[in-house]
Amino acid sequence: MLSIGEFSKICRVSAKTLRYYAEIGLILPGEINPENGYRYYAIEQLETMLLIIRLKSYNFSLEEIKRIIGSGEPGEEKLYSALIQKKEEMKKQLHEQEKSLYQLECDISNLKNGKPIMSYLDDIGVELVEGPMMCLLSVRKMVQADRFSDEYGICFGKLLGRIRKENLTMANPPMVLFHSSEFSPFGFDTEFAYNDRPL
Repeated sequence: MLSIGEFSKICRVSAKTLRYYAEIGLILPGEINPENGYRYYAIEQLETMLLIIRLKSYNFSLEEIKRIIGSGEPGEEKLYSALIQKKEEMKKQLHEQEKSLYQLECDISNLKNGKPIMSYLDDIGVELVEGPMMCLLSVRKMVQADRFSDEYGICFGKLLGRIRKENLTMANPPMVLFHSSEFSPFGFDTEFAYNDRPL
């Protein structure tokens, strides 16, 4: 058995951290001396502790690690699934950071060349126009790109069914509004404009 000090030195974590991990049930000492309360860890627990350290380096939370490890060594299938999911999360975060980095570089370049940081607004034309008041029926969904064609029919079907049920008059052709190409799955609204009077 290894004392908590020896175990912490080998794993390169503090004794305070080991006590906290024991408190939350992540990794318990193999033995606690009932007389003095000294904690001891088995050699076999080094592998578990090193796995915890590895998963933390992949930005798993302690709660996630606890679910993966459970009461013992995680199964290969369970661990594989968790790693794949974390990989996708990290790829998404990396993509967001790359976009932010690109925007940051553009802002730095603009400032270096004497342009205001918000100079891109000069290329955006905004015009306020008055239009007739319209009532809208809409469905908002988050949809995978390969499901767009199916979802069009489903959403428009729901809206047409409500138009028939409530005896409404369509005022304009239906439309689809995509919120942003930055998100996956993509968000869109399917909408019908109708007059506030029955047929």
